[in-house]
Amino acid sequence: MEKDIRNNSAWNQRYFAIFHNPTKPSEEFLGEEVQYGISKIKLTPNNISPWNYVKGVIAKSKLKIDVLEELCKSLYQQDIISPHALGCLVDIYEDRVKCGSINEKELGIQACVLLAEQHDTIRQKYWNYRKHVLASIA
Repeated sequence: MEKDIRNNSAWNQRYFAIFHNPTKPSEEFLGEEVQYGISKIKLTPNNISPWNYVKGVIAKSKLKIDVLEELCKSLYQQDIISPHALGCLVDIYEDRVKCGSINEKELGIQACVLLAEQHDTIRQKYWNYRKHVLASIA
C-alpha cells in the first residue's frame, strides 16, 4: 500500500490478515489501524479503499463510526468534496438518530440530497433511499 495506496487488493489483504488470524487483535491495535487508515484517507480522500477499510475495522471494534466525523468535516471545510466523506457523515448521523438524537436527522437528509444531486449522482437512487430511511426514523 505504500507503493500504491489505491490498490484495493492490498487493503483487502491487510483486512484479511488482521481478522482471519488465530490471534484476535486488541482494541488498541484496532484504534491504531483506524488512525493508519485515516492517514491514508487524508492523502487520497476520493479513494474508496481506505474508507471501506476503516469502516470495516470500526465495525469489528468497540469504536463508533463517529470517530470519522472530524475527518469528514475537515475535508469539507478544505473544499475537498469527497462523496465518501459525505456518505460517512450520513452513516454517522443515521447512527445518532437511531440512538435518539433527532437533531442529526436534518443534517443526514441534507447530506443525502447533496450526494444525490451533486456529488454522487450515479448513485442517486441509493442516496434518495438513504434519505427516505433517515426521514422515516421516529
